[in-house]
Amino acid sequence: MPSLIIEAYLENRMIVQKKEILKKYQKQIRIESLRQFKAKFEYLHNLPSRDISSLEASSVAAEWQNKTYIKLCHFNRKQFKKGEAVSIFVKLKNIPSLKVKLFRVNLDAYYRKNLSPFTSDINLDGLEAQETQSADYSSKPINLEHVEEFKFSQITNQRGLFVVELIGNGLSSRAIF
Repeated sequence: MPSLIIEAYLENRMIVQKKEILKKYQKQIRIESLRQFKAKFEYLHNLPSRDISSLEASSVAAEWQNKTYIKLCHFNRKQFKKGEAVSIFVKLKNIPSLKVKLFRVNLDAYYRKNLSPFTSDINLDGLEAQETQSADYSSKPINLEHVEEFKFSQITNQRGLFVVELIGNGLSSRAIF
């Protein structure tokens, strides 16, 4: 399979530009890898797949069907100007419900306590979220990948460092902006 960066690029081509990836990239990437990527993409987006044999499809499909993840989309912004709408996009698979918590980090207090630069593995236990959102996806087929947008209008006119924690189905992910 192609690397994650190449997969993200190919996925963008298939979604945004509706490009036929097999013909265009077969000189740069092995055709078997492209077929597998395309079949995975079509499976995750509930599209019919013609690029993988039925034997491969059954074993590969079973593997993909059982995958569970919360992924931040690669095109999310990391910085917002004061007054701009603040939002993040998240890819979800096999997540029936999601809890989204927004925390504002006091950098002065963080530096004084830790004497080190800010890192994403900050311990948020005991901190009160500035905003909490819950989302229920039980009406969607959970084994299909879907992208969701979460907006944080409460902090549109605020400055600072914010951590968004996404929790669902025993998994968590964080965004920092």
